[in-house]
Amino acid sequence: MSNHESTEALSLRVQALALLQQAQQIDGLKPILINHRHQYGSTGYLVWSAEDLTEKVASKMTDSNFEPELDETLDIESVISLEQVAGTDITQRVPDVLKSSPIDDDDDSGDHSDPVSDSFPQAYHTAINRLDYGTLQTILEDHGFAVNSSESADDLRQAVRQNVLDGTISKSVMDIYAGKD
Repeated sequence: MSNHESTEALSLRVQALALLQQAQQIDGLKPILINHRHQYGSTGYLVWSAEDLTEKVASKMTDSNFEPELDETLDIESVISLEQVAGTDITQRVPDVLKSSPIDDDDDSGDHSDPVSDSFPQAYHTAINRLDYGTLQTILEDHGFAVNSSESADDLRQAVRQNVLDGTISKSVMDIYAGKD
């Protein structure tokens, strides 16, 4: 995959994240993983709920019958972030993890760097997510963008991310907020 394709794919994932964040603000639903372990292996489900799930409710969410008498279990994991669901958390993306750490197989091509994660590190995502509305507005306006009062903080976060990816906003600005300066 080329650098351009990688950047474009990450940009789309960042847009998906912004949409998921907006949806969560509207309906309060958060992602929850259910892992149903059964005699044939296990089956995973991603469901959305405003509250933590009980085993009884989780069992209704699965496509198969939950039979605890057959030593079946349900693992309910509610600590999953929207960044992980959207694929913007680069610490959870296999290609990014493999390229940023040594690989112990016979592939000794030598180049394990990832241009996308190098150009937009997780620290930038974290910093942007922590910025308040006023700071986001200042960053955008300082770079010549008009900000409408009807735009949400998530809209501004998406705009900042996209413009850093595009190079319109300098990475040095993000370094300041990410604590790298």
